[in-house]
Amino acid sequence: MNIRKTVLICISLFLPLIPVFSIDARAILEEASLLGNVPCAEYSVGMEIEQEKGSKTRQLEIYRDESGGAEKFLVQIVQPAFLKNMKLLSITQAGDQMRWLKTSRGVKRLSASSRDDQPLFDSDFSTSDLLMIDLDAYDLEITHEAGSAVMIRVSAKTGQDDRTITVDTAKGLVIQVDYLDAGKVYKQYTVLETQEVDNAVLPSVCSMVQLEEGTQTVLTFDSVELKDSIPSRYFNSSQL
Repeated sequence: MNIRKTVLICISLFLPLIPVFSIDARAILEEASLLGNVPCAEYSVGMEIEQEKGSKTRQLEIYRDESGGAEKFLVQIVQPAFLKNMKLLSITQAGDQMRWLKTSRGVKRLSASSRDDQPLFDSDFSTSDLLMIDLDAYDLEITHEAGSAVMIRVSAKTGQDDRTITVDTAKGLVIQVDYLDAGKVYKQYTVLETQEVDNAVLPSVCSMVQLEEGTQTVLTFDSVELKDSIPSRYFNSSQL
């Protein structure tokens, strides 16, 4: 098994065990983003999936537009050609999130429930991992702070979804997410490298690791283009 060796440093080891009450957890998460604190952008992304049975790659395009009140997100495979029609579309407006996944079997509407989550393009990312959570559905608690890095415990009010999210508040960027099961980390998202585009800090390389299975998926952001807007046809579920 040839898995790329990536040193994942758990940020929590370096954070003082002192509760922080002067910062509002919800405000931090509302200002933070997984893909950079920019309202509208187009990304070209390489995806490398490293599993026990071998490695495979995909080339992705991501379109993201939060400029008009709604949060619209489309990720699609452009290479290899035989997977080109696979897409994930998400639209969130007034707290209501709608998701559609297009595969070789057609288009499926996904529910907001974590039970409807599934691997994204056969990777270690799920269909919700690149999207910010509905903050109203979670209890939020700041647990640690070190400089501009703030760790927030995020627990679902119903269901089993439990995680910690670490935000670099100076950059408005989510830099690590630990997914928990009975208090144990089973999956970890980490920003490994960042880049600056028009004074905004965005991920350059990030990974999602399944700790028990020993698999990982690495995303490399080859290019990022900031936009004033993206045509609405990209986010039309009837055109998937």
